[in-house]
Amino acid sequence: MITDSASQPVMIKDKKVPKFSELSKYFIPIALQSAAQAITYPLVAIIATNGTGGPLELAGMAQSNAIMFLLSTIGAGLVTTGMVFAKDIGGYRKFVKVSYLLATAVLILQGICVLPYMSHWIFSSIMGLPPSIEPYSIRSLIATIPLNLLFFMRGPYQIVLYLNKATTLASAATIARIVCTFAIAPLFCYFQLTGVIWASVALSIGVLVEVILSRIFSRPYMQVLEKNRITSPTIRELLAFTLPLSVGGFFLSISGVIIGMVIARAAHAEQLLPVFYLAIGIANPMSAAASRIQTLTIVFPPYRKAKNNTIFWYSILSGTILGFIPLLFILPGIAQLYYISMQNCPPKDLNLVRITALTLVLLPIGVAIRAHFEGVAAHLRKSIHILLGQGVFMGVLSVSAILFLFLKVPGNIIGPAAYFVSNTASAAVIIIALNWSAEREEEIEMVKSPNVLGEVEV
Repeated sequence: MITDSASQPVMIKDKKVPKFSELSKYFIPIALQSAAQAITYPLVAIIATNGTGGPLELAGMAQSNAIMFLLSTIGAGLVTTGMVFAKDIGGYRKFVKVSYLLATAVLILQGICVLPYMSHWIFSSIMGLPPSIEPYSIRSLIATIPLNLLFFMRGPYQIVLYLNKATTLASAATIARIVCTFAIAPLFCYFQLTGVIWASVALSIGVLVEVILSRIFSRPYMQVLEKNRITSPTIRELLAFTLPLSVGGFFLSISGVIIGMVIARAAHAEQLLPVFYLAIGIANPMSAAASRIQTLTIVFPPYRKAKNNTIFWYSILSGTILGFIPLLFILPGIAQLYYISMQNCPPKDLNLVRITALTLVLLPIGVAIRAHFEGVAAHLRKSIHILLGQGVFMGVLSVSAILFLFLKVPGNIIGPAAYFVSNTASAAVIIIALNWSAEREEEIEMVKSPNVLGEVEV
């Protein structure tokens, strides 16, 4: 037995080592769910790039989405909080209240950010966007206010499905979202409803479908929550658990803003910034899927006495497969169809997109490794270790991106290089912190435990 950060006992027992097939049965649905969530953005990018500004509208929407997700990180810890505290009807209701409380805070902040002088200060002065991109970012940020609310509404229903291991149903709701988005994107373009505002509307329609289906799917499982009767936490306890995790989520989310700010200040920014976002538009869904390794590790934790690395190697294998999938889109024929015909990429920039995509292969691998060790820390309730690793991620990413800028690394390569360095550093720090805390806990346990002679070990 070891003691967690909250000084409550956590039993560590031997457990049968799971097979890859068992891990895949759980992981594939949630990986598809994450990928489906992220892949809707390249789909609606078609609506944005067919606007009057072309690829500049895509760059503006990408920067706006970075700000939107940055604000929504106030609720980044809600998924973990729900998994821990929403196991009975009382805890679930408190969790819903906390979700809407944080949603209100996010919507107020986003409303402030779209005010005239504030929005100009954010996108022009801070993010350094050129005048050709800034207006599209402002319009997109205004249009995504309803979208942010829908994300918070979806959360409680999805948590119920996760708790009951109904990952297939949770994924089905998200797949329905992507199918809906895939269906309406061409319709928007056909009726000339294009540009960043209509792209945001299309996103909102898809998420609304996901919210409705998630609610329908979760209804049968609500009866399980009704039967569970355990001590419900207070709202203060929920907030105390959620907010530290949200700080770590903020560090991860702000990385996209930092990378955009640096690339915007590199040479040929108006050409290379859209190129980077076109390439990472495919890599991001794979990275989102790789991040679900954290959930897998929590459900199938690598117990200390088991002394096995099955989950770790599964994480690397999954990250590698996810890393190579985007390369399908740079093959001849497919590249012309997707990037030029669908995403309105200038033909002269296609080789730059290919180079960027190749350098992004390591991104899902790095995310999977970092997510694995975050999952280990989460299982042991070492939230401070997760926060430390994610803080290091942001710090290393910022320093390395700026360093690459001064070294005159091309803007489209700065992002992939900085992500690789920061993911590696983050995973290393979490490993060191876990090993250090394990040694400390063993020392404390030796002091507290009697030896074979009945005496106290010192």
